[in-house]
Amino acid sequence: MVRSTSTSLVVLVLLIGCGEEGAWVGTYEVSGTWKLSGPFEGGRTVGDATAELVVDELAGALPAPSFVEDKVRGWLASSVGDKVRSTVDANMPKELAPGGSVTLLLGQTLAAVELDSTLRLDGERDGEVEGKETVTAVGYVINGKQHQISASKLAGADTGIEAQWSGEENDGGKLSIDPHPVGIRYGELVRLILGDLLQAAELTALENQLTAALSCKTIVAAILDGGSGLQVSIAGWKHTISAQDLESVCASAMALVEKKALGQFEIDTRVEVGGDVLWSRVEQTESIKLQSGTDFGGVVNVVPKAFAPRVDVAFTALRVE
Repeated sequence: MVRSTSTSLVVLVLLIGCGEEGAWVGTYEVSGTWKLSGPFEGGRTVGDATAELVVDELAGALPAPSFVEDKVRGWLASSVGDKVRSTVDANMPKELAPGGSVTLLLGQTLAAVELDSTLRLDGERDGEVEGKETVTAVGYVINGKQHQISASKLAGADTGIEAQWSGEENDGGKLSIDPHPVGIRYGELVRLILGDLLQAAELTALENQLTAALSCKTIVAAILDGGSGLQVSIAGWKHTISAQDLESVCASAMALVEKKALGQFEIDTRVEVGGDVLWSRVEQTESIKLQSGTDFGGVVNVVPKAFAPRVDVAFTALRVE
């Protein structure tokens, strides 16, 4: 069963790493709480994600010479992207807007995702840390009720959610762990939580409204603003994109949007974490205890890179062998 972890922990210590290099080697049972709500805290919208994809598809379809490519992309982002963003967001169900009821519930649930795992730490060379973590349970609380999901389902593979640790041992009972990917598929996690938050009929209605907001007919009409085509004229280079070509570009972008959770998150979006881990001997036992340092955490690798929300992780682990 997944256990909740308090961030204020009493560490019982007899000896903290004084002349005991590698004393922390062994297998641990880990219990932690991961704050994964960052993507819902920055005010990013489905319109933002859709605009980026349309601009990317459009920039790739234009026969712009290399000397104006960057300027063309910038122009598309401001003129076309802004229209796509405002059009999509204006037609989005209010529940999925920043501050909307579903958005708030998703953020609250993702703020405390509970993970249990097994961690094997080795130190074959002096000062080096290597390890493998395998998640054994994933859970979250909705309206006071505990929900659990299969780690293999969230990972999308029979091997489950795994992570490879590497780093170095420092003085003062501290291990510095390098940033490393964890096989949590963020978009799939959002989908699974959404399925627990809403009844089937509510979820279907929301998905239908989302699909309607992504109508290429409406989006292209907004881009053209009454014109027959989109005229681009930058640094002496000119080109006109027909309405038909815009429809084709939009369709390609929407095919990508529809594969994302809530139109924003790639199903396979990964989480990356690392930081300091403190180790100590547990009083009156031969066991070793690990505790995440205050800096342990990382990012959700959503795009663009500038939008990589912070992940905070608090965990404790007890050596079992």
